[in-house]
Amino acid sequence: MLVNTGDTDATIVESWIFGEFVPNGTPIRPLRSFGHDDLGRIVLAAGEARDLTRDLPGDIGFAIMFPDSRRIGLEGQPPVFGERYFTGTIVYEDDRRVRRRSVFRRKWDDSSHSFVRLSPEQERDHEYAD
Repeated sequence: MLVNTGDTDATIVESWIFGEFVPNGTPIRPLRSFGHDDLGRIVLAAGEARDLTRDLPGDIGFAIMFPDSRRIGLEGQPPVFGERYFTGTIVYEDDRRVRRRSVFRRKWDDSSHSFVRLSPEQERDHEYAD
């Protein structure tokens, strides 16, 4: 769900949206967008909300459907367990051509069968707007 909470139109000028598998014990890195255009140019009027959908890659979908499965070892690495995330960054421009960024990372929760917010300690680096 995209919502323009501002008082002017907002145009998405950059976007990077993806499913992510992070092996246990591996730190998750903060996300920055540089030149990605996954959503295309979308204009949201002031106060407008728009519900968008995004397909997850097959390997993330498989890991969600079968949470006890192991990732197949790749490039000489052993199979591992890990966490599944829905991640993205959106750069938008207002009517005055001021650019702002919104970043999110939501973790898959097997019990609720949905992506949920990170803990407050993790969220500081992975869920913000500037």
